[in-house]
Amino acid sequence: MNSAVAVAARRKIGAAPAIAGLLALLTLAFAGEVLSAPLRHDEQMFATMGILYGQGDLYRDLGYNHLPNLPVLLGTLLHLFDVARPVLAMRWLIVGGWLATIGLVGVLAWRASASVAVAGLCCLLLIVNPLLGGQAGTLVSNNFLPIPFALGGLLIVLTEFDRADIRPSRVALAGFLLAISIGLKANFIFLVPPFAAAAFLIPRRLDPGARMTKIVLPLLAGGIVGGLPTLAAWFADPAGFVDHVIGYHRGPHLAWALRSTEPLAISVRDRVLLAQTLWGSGSTLLLVMTILFLGVQLGLRGWRPAWPVLLVAGLVATGIMVSFVPRPSFPQYFTPPLPFAIILLALLAGAQTPAERQSTLPLLGVVAALALMLDGVRLIGGLPALAKPDEWTGNRVHAIAIQVADAARGRPVATLAPLYAVEGGASVYKALAAGPFVYRVADLMSPHERQFWRTVSPATLAAFLETNPPGAILVGTEGRLDDAFRAYATDRGYRLVPLVGGTTRYGALALYVPTSASMSLPAPTRPAISSIPSSPSR
Repeated sequence: MNSAVAVAARRKIGAAPAIAGLLALLTLAFAGEVLSAPLRHDEQMFATMGILYGQGDLYRDLGYNHLPNLPVLLGTLLHLFDVARPVLAMRWLIVGGWLATIGLVGVLAWRASASVAVAGLCCLLLIVNPLLGGQAGTLVSNNFLPIPFALGGLLIVLTEFDRADIRPSRVALAGFLLAISIGLKANFIFLVPPFAAAAFLIPRRLDPGARMTKIVLPLLAGGIVGGLPTLAAWFADPAGFVDHVIGYHRGPHLAWALRSTEPLAISVRDRVLLAQTLWGSGSTLLLVMTILFLGVQLGLRGWRPAWPVLLVAGLVATGIMVSFVPRPSFPQYFTPPLPFAIILLALLAGAQTPAERQSTLPLLGVVAALALMLDGVRLIGGLPALAKPDEWTGNRVHAIAIQVADAARGRPVATLAPLYAVEGGASVYKALAAGPFVYRVADLMSPHERQFWRTVSPATLAAFLETNPPGAILVGTEGRLDDAFRAYATDRGYRLVPLVGGTTRYGALALYVPTSASMSLPAPTRPAISSIPSSPSR
């Protein structure tokens, strides 16, 4: 028996370097994917807000429509480190977020299962997941960055609540991290119910007084500190803040979606079908099936889940529910439950008996192999991309942005792709700072809503630009939404100039600059463009 145990231990230790090597290779490949992923129009708002942070009110001036933590985080880092290439730095921040998340998943999974194989599988399922590693996890946006903060808060709670002497300072840190996560993306409010229930119920040995001083009040205090950016924005302008963060999505954004020609998931049926497509395939389906297998295996022997399992299962459940709230739905909205489902797998594996674990190891190996075959192959191009810095998106955007800034000669750039201007140090119109997201819904706002926004729409663009003619007009990223910009450039005699490398996934960029004659021409007589065309879905 002792010999068999020794052999098993040697195998376990021997497997660790191989697992670590595979995960390191996948992580490097994924870093290459992040750095080279094509610029998407979501980044025209999120990344631009980080660069422009502090140059006006985030909401009423710049048109931001989410909770403020992401612009605060990006703007602070860019300012502190005096970054010369903001897009590249922000993509590296996403890579850093992934490294933190992989590390946290590894620690949480090891703590739950004490198994190298289980921890390795959990990290593998995280890295290759096509939903987490798609637009949600490669772009400068608020879809992925909340996850490492949420997992950090979870790790502290799982660690502290099991201690004989709970440290209120650590509990406060957990509250702080959870609040940061929510302030990055409002959908992460789903974290609150399970953690609130745990604060009032776990551990059961605490009397009411000790529970308040050691858990509830520290968790609340940390949450308030982490939520200060959101609280400050709300107190400064309650009506404007609410209209931007909530009213926009429930009003003009939904109205735009209902009129769009894009096949958007708006009805309950369409959102359920989208969820089935995203959660019911590839490594995500493997994750779900493995959790179900482990749950049935444990349930058949009468196992009763411990509180960490109930907490994480609650996070998965509330994460699933919040995924169906936004209308219309996009794939990135269905990511919240996934990292917690991976931790749930580790917790269930940790509850197995030694015999159950030994019999399950071949299954875990098959799951890992299938995940690599189904979704890992998409990372093949990541390693070559990592070795070609000239092709990284941040460097390519910077090269184009310098050309745009030089062409503008100190005057503002009119565009729905403001990142190509502000990256190079050029200025943009504040009413267009959010890219297409305010412009495309401006005509759908009620008079009451419009008072909270700087707005310009296809119907009012020409008159708007006449008050301060642009030094350059950049089009080519938003399909028909760019038509009014092209019309203005044509009517005012702007000339087309070449852009080196000015091709994006949307097609060729086109840059128009004024001639000496065009700046003195009378206002164009072209009829206003009154319709709101569709644009690529968010």
